[in-house]
Amino acid sequence: MWREASTTMAARLFYTVAIWMTFIHCTKGIPWTQEKLHHQALTLTQEEISTALSHTDLAQMWLRDLRPLLVTRYPGSAGSQAVQQHIKTTLGSLGAGWEVTEDRFVSQTPYGTLPFTNLIATLNPSAKRRLVLACHYDSKYYPPQWHGMEFQGATDSAVPCAMMLELARALDEELKAQKVVIYSM
Repeated sequence: MWREASTTMAARLFYTVAIWMTFIHCTKGIPWTQEKLHHQALTLTQEEISTALSHTDLAQMWLRDLRPLLVTRYPGSAGSQAVQQHIKTTLGSLGAGWEVTEDRFVSQTPYGTLPFTNLIATLNPSAKRRLVLACHYDSKYYPPQWHGMEFQGATDSAVPCAMMLELARALDEELKAQKVVIYSM
C-alpha cells in the first residue's frame, strides 16, 4: 500500500513539475500578466502591405460600407441601430469567424442621458493572443433646439469604419488560412 501511494505521489509530482517546466519554457519565464510588456510587434514588409491592399476595392467599399454608414447615427438613433446591424452583419458574413459582442450602457452627455453601444469584433476569442477590431461609429448629436441640424460625420467615424470593414474583408482568406494552420498544429 505504501509503495503504491508513494508511486502515485511521485507520478503526480513528476507531472506537476513537467507542466510547470513546459509553462516556464514556453513563456520564457514571463508571467502571463506581464507578457504584453514584452511583446515584439512585427512590421509588415512593403510587399506584404501591397498584397493586403491588392485585395481592397475602394469603389466597392463606397457601395458596400461607406454609403450605409453615411447616415445620422447619434447614440440611440435609428441610424445608429442600422449602422450597428450593418457592421455585425458584414463581419458575421466573413469566413474568418469574427465574434461580435455588444457592450451596452447609458451615459450622461451635455444633452442628457443617451444609450451607447460598443461593438467588439474578436477573431478567435479563446486564443491567448487574438485580433480585436474597434472603430468609433456614432456621430455627433444635435438636440432639437438646434433646428433640425444633423451631423453625418464622414471623416469622424464613417470612413474609418468603412476602411476597417474593407480591410477585414480583404484579409478574410488570409485570416482563415492562419486559423487552419494554427488549428492543424
